[in-house]
Formats: sequence, C-alpha cells, structure tokens
Amino acid sequence: AEQDIRSLPYLKKSIATLEKRRSFILAKGVKDEDPNLSDPYIPEKKINEDLNEKLALAEISAEIISVKSEIEMIEGTLKELPDEERKVLIMFFQQGLAADKIAEKLYRESEKTVSKIRNQGIYHYCLIYYGYGKK
Repeated sequence: AEQDIRSLPYLKKSIATLEKRRSFILAKGVKDEDPNLSDPYIPEKKINEDLNEKLALAEISAEIISVKSEIEMIEGTLKELPDEERKVLIMFFQQGLAADKIAEKLYRESEKTVSKIRNQGIYHYCLIYYGYGKK
C-alpha cells in the first residue's frame, strides 16, 4: 500500500514518457497494414524491422493502458478513504513529510496521533484495494 501511494506521481509521469516513445515509433512511419509477405523483393531484414516496430508499438500501447488503469485504481482507492486518512497518507508517502510536520499542518496534538491515522489509512487502503488487511 505504501509503495502504491509513493509510486503514484511517478506512474503519472511515466505516461508522458510512454507516449513520447509511441510518437517516436509512429514518426518513423510504422504502417498499419501488414507487409506483403509474398513479394520476393522485400528484404527479410525490412520485414523483421517492420514487425519489430509494430510489436514495440503494441507493447507500449498496452503499457500505457495498464499504467492508466493502475493510476485510476490507486486514486479511486484513495478517494474511498476518510478525508483525514487520505491527507495523511499523501503527505507522508508522496510529500515525504515527517509525522511532526503533518501534525502541525492538520492541527493534531501529537506525532502518535498522526501515526495512528496513517496506520488506519494503510489498513483501510489495503482492505479496499487488495481485499484484505496488510500491516
């Protein structure tokens, strides 16, 4: 659960990188139609290059879909948490704030209170996302 929350900003950044990679392949002129394999004058190397580029394009497209789905699931799970738990988890795992700083921002009396909220948030996140509690 902690890793999911920590990785969310990086997953979002990876979409742009994957889309740049896809654009690069498309800019090389990858064609949608299949090569004419019966033409004896098309070099085998050219056919292999075309097929490799199509495969790379398909893999990148599938990865974009997968990453977007993962982002949706993590964000959706965070939205299901009580507001205070969500805020604490984001401040702790994405912003890297220490418990004492979070306590100040949320006007809580102690680090222990923030740690308790964090632990409850992780537990609830696991119940919602994974279907069971990991501590």
